[in-house]
Amino acid sequence: MAMEITLTDGGIETRIIYEFRRSIGDFEAYKLLRDEPGREILRRIYQSYAEVAVRYRLPIQLGTPTWRASRKWTSNVEGVNAAAVELLGNIARQIVNTRIILAGGYRAGFGWLRS
Repeated sequence: MAMEITLTDGGIETRIIYEFRRSIGDFEAYKLLRDEPGREILRRIYQSYAEVAVRYRLPIQLGTPTWRASRKWTSNVEGVNAAAVELLGNIARQIVNTRIILAGGYRAGFGWLRS
């Protein structure tokens, strides 16, 4: 029986801390969306995952870096989620001939955005 394989991103917090040497407190990766150097780190990480999908001709799911972006951690839940979806959407639009699924919050609460 054939099985469809879909890649996923993973370990972004570990990469942020050890590969890019950026402290993120309690694994609050969403805070990198606040400044251009942080967004560049996130772009590089997610683009590297997308490149693997392109290389192996496999679909990939990219999840927004927002698992800590709740009202407990930030007062700007909507803004953080919108910025995260925009960042991943921009990456997805640059990739052709590869199915990219964006997963994450897009407004207050939790939801899924597929592309």
